[in-house]
Amino acid sequence: MLQIRQWFIVLLVAWLLLFACQPAVTPQALPASPTPSPGEELIGFNWKSQAGKSIQVLFVKHPFTDALLPLIRNFTEETGITVSFLVLPETEYWTKLGIDLASGAASYEVFMTGPSIAWQHARSGWIEPLDRYIQDPQLTSPDWDINDFFPAFIAANRWNGKIGGGLGEGNLWAIPVMVETTIISYRKDLFEKVGVQPPQTWMEWPEVAAKLQGLKDEQGNPIYPIIQRGAKDITSIQAGHYTGFTTWGCKDFDENLTPLINQPKCVEFARLWVETNKKYGPPDWTNVTWFDMMQRFAAGQAAMVIDNDFMAGVYENPEKSKVAGKVGYALPPKGPDGSIKSNIWTWALAMNAKTRNKEAAWLFIQWATSKEVLLQSALAGNLDPVRRSVWEHPDVVAMTSKWDNGNWRKVVTDMLEKYAAWYPTPQTELVAVWDRWIQAYHEIYAGKDAQQAMDEAARDIEQILIRAGLKR
Repeated sequence: MLQIRQWFIVLLVAWLLLFACQPAVTPQALPASPTPSPGEELIGFNWKSQAGKSIQVLFVKHPFTDALLPLIRNFTEETGITVSFLVLPETEYWTKLGIDLASGAASYEVFMTGPSIAWQHARSGWIEPLDRYIQDPQLTSPDWDINDFFPAFIAANRWNGKIGGGLGEGNLWAIPVMVETTIISYRKDLFEKVGVQPPQTWMEWPEVAAKLQGLKDEQGNPIYPIIQRGAKDITSIQAGHYTGFTTWGCKDFDENLTPLINQPKCVEFARLWVETNKKYGPPDWTNVTWFDMMQRFAAGQAAMVIDNDFMAGVYENPEKSKVAGKVGYALPPKGPDGSIKSNIWTWALAMNAKTRNKEAAWLFIQWATSKEVLLQSALAGNLDPVRRSVWEHPDVVAMTSKWDNGNWRKVVTDMLEKYAAWYPTPQTELVAVWDRWIQAYHEIYAGKDAQQAMDEAARDIEQILIRAGLKR
């Protein structure tokens, strides 16, 4: 039995290496729509075409998930497809998804992903390209309309498989359901109380935080000047941190995939990031996830957060927030050269390449990303919309124009049109790289010299890429 298990492990490792070492995927022309034989007529699109099938969906705990789950019964009524689902916190989610995909078990037909994670899935053959489904009039309703999506968010989910580039080219691996840009959210009442304005630059960030020290809520509990993500998971590198890192003038890798996070400018930002969180954030910063951060700010436990704009949907909801109506919104701080930048993230729905229920899975993805469903989810707090029709819908305009007297909508529009882009270098080891990166920040937080911590992290990251066959 031991030999059999060892042999199975060898085969599994060989299989994984085979996919990992495949050459970059080359974009190919989409197949033409099938032509009916003489006397044969193609059946048009029909939501009931997969009636009786069952699918399972894996969700991250997220406002999109919260908005979508109550609507799933409508999908079953419309299609006859039964849907079961599992919702997990993000840290647990990635572990479970990775195990399921690597094993080929295909326990979940549909799952949530994003550009960086999809890179690894695509090169491993775990994720289904979606173009042929979109192009097939028998599988996609003419009302779905891919051209209604903001092009940048579709582009962020396309990749041709080229390490170090190729984003926006090749296959479409997932359909976006929301997008995040980074802005400042701050307590207007508290800023007015101490007489400060939101920081205009990243150098002003700790200066403003220092003036917000000592504040307490009505029960005498401390209100921390800032709160940011800090837990040891990859999302702590995303959003506010990556926006600041990029705006500071830093890059993760050069054209040869040599890590740059230990270069003087990047170490300078590492010190600024960690020391500001240590001085002015909650004492358990190294355990703060994005969800904790959002909930704590909504509970009135912090005065300022530089993170995702979509969280305004929670902050402005009186049923979920103690600070509704008290929050102001501003563009993220400028870098040393005066520039404003924001990294983006799009949560998206993808299909397991190993599932036998691909058509049913596509119907679910299509339904969940339709104009009607994304409008309902936006109105329930799933922001920012990825469809123009949703962003410009009168009900969404009315809802979002109320926040900070319309300032949230103005700031977010500026981010989407001028400042937001995808900045991390395309490569398949992003999870391991960002995991090692946040570990270095924890070491600095605990007292290690910043240059030493980042030097060691850079060396380890290079070894991660070498072992993965991405560089020599």
